[in-house]
Amino acid sequence: MPDMFTNSGVITNIGALVFLAVMVSIVHEAGHALVAPLAGYRLTSFSIGWGRAIFRHRTTNGTVFHLGLFPFTGGRAVAIPVQSLLRANIYHLGGIGAQVVMAPLLFMFRDIHWLVAEASLLNLLVLAWHLLPWRVQGHSSDGWLIWAHRGSPSVTGAPLGQRRLLQSLKKHELKLGSHLGAWYASLCLAWLDVVTGRPQDADGFFAEPTVRLPGSTVPFIAGLWLYVAAEWHRASDRPLGSLHLLRGREPTAAFISTLLLLAEARAYLAIAEQSSARRALAQLAGTSGPALGDAGIIQLELALGDSSLRLVERATQNVLQTPNRPFLDPISSFSAMLRASEYLEAHGNPDIAIQLNDMARLLVARMLAQADPQDRPQILASMDDSRLKAAG
Repeated sequence: MPDMFTNSGVITNIGALVFLAVMVSIVHEAGHALVAPLAGYRLTSFSIGWGRAIFRHRTTNGTVFHLGLFPFTGGRAVAIPVQSLLRANIYHLGGIGAQVVMAPLLFMFRDIHWLVAEASLLNLLVLAWHLLPWRVQGHSSDGWLIWAHRGSPSVTGAPLGQRRLLQSLKKHELKLGSHLGAWYASLCLAWLDVVTGRPQDADGFFAEPTVRLPGSTVPFIAGLWLYVAAEWHRASDRPLGSLHLLRGREPTAAFISTLLLLAEARAYLAIAEQSSARRALAQLAGTSGPALGDAGIIQLELALGDSSLRLVERATQNVLQTPNRPFLDPISSFSAMLRASEYLEAHGNPDIAIQLNDMARLLVARMLAQADPQDRPQILASMDDSRLKAAG
């Protein structure tokens, strides 16, 4: 073992530890890549090292394998769902599993060389880091993602707090030449623009013909594109455009079908076709996951349209049952809650009106806490606009 108290010894040890950290990182990312198909994910890129490509290969399904000029700067696996998120935890456990497999092997051979002993300790530290549930500015540990999915097998809502992460991912995938990965990041960014009340910022993305989009070859992703495109039309005051898209939809995964029914019901509400909105909503009976919150809000809006105190009270009680549920369209949900609260207060039920108003405030606080800082002013502006519309 090199002398720790000489310059060469310090440099050697630092270099060795950096090398080991990179190796552990690559093994972790390789674990994700290997289990991606089992989790219902498509691997879009797997890269080792940064810088100009020494080697790059694109498979027939579009996955890019990239070896950079500086291979000892870490690894990265990027994968997106292509079926459903029912098995998402398998993907997040993949990297952890690779390190768990490594741990006893490194421990058994720790006495062979001091580097093996250091690698064993480092592997355990990195394993603990990924197991801890932490989330900072859109970046999350595998432990946090597993914990976040514990109550629902599908997504927990639109990517409110992930703008910078998605922008970074898009840049990374474009640099590697991963067209599907870059397109999926662009789709999520467009969804984020729609959700935060600035659908005009997504105009450029949706100007591209559907047949030219790489995601159109993947049913799950194509279905998600259809949902976001329909909501973009509705948010841009073109609900008929939304319905035109949705009428030609193909059968798809159950989760995507649920999203499309939500978009259809909201579009019908926007053109005051309550009976058609009810038919779409009826098909959501018994649904679970993030769609449940939005379905309850649509039911509340239908009750308000009927001006029936009994129906509004019943729909309000349904919304209040799970105050922490996510909303795919939080701004529309906020507006509906405000209008229902004002209606209930005006018709002699102030107690339930206060509860609904408090839930609306909680929704705003949670949304602002989750959102990227650059999106918060627009969200607040959209909230003010929805309040004015509600009052009108």
